[in-house]
Amino acid sequence: MVLASCDSSPVANTTPTGVTPSASATPDLSASILLINPDEPLDGELILGVGVRGTLGVSSLGCVRVGKSVVVAPKNSTLSADGTHVNLAGVGTFAIGEPINVGGLLIEKPKAGVKGLPDNFTSCGTGSFIAISPRAY
Repeated sequence: MVLASCDSSPVANTTPTGVTPSASATPDLSASILLINPDEPLDGELILGVGVRGTLGVSSLGCVRVGKSVVVAPKNSTLSADGTHVNLAGVGTFAIGEPINVGGLLIEKPKAGVKGLPDNFTSCGTGSFIAISPRAY
């Protein structure tokens, strides 16, 4: 790092130092947890939900997320063995770091037993979750 004056010239008697990038400077592009919705949608069931647009990322707990919301994928979805791709059943396959535009149900600060969340949802925190559905409109 170099100290500079307002006109960008170096400040006298200072020595540049190396800057070590922090772990948070580069987003993690490999997830270890993909929550799966344990409930099968009923035939013909439509879900009035929200549009989800953002970039797939990884939370600090290793969970797949969009923005600040943890993803709850449709049943039969998968996370690749290396954690870099998510196959959202009935929606498509996406890479971590890729933009996504899907429909789903936003669940804020859920309690145990909420429909659409697996029993282990707290392993990804207790904030907001987005249950992605190929049938959400």
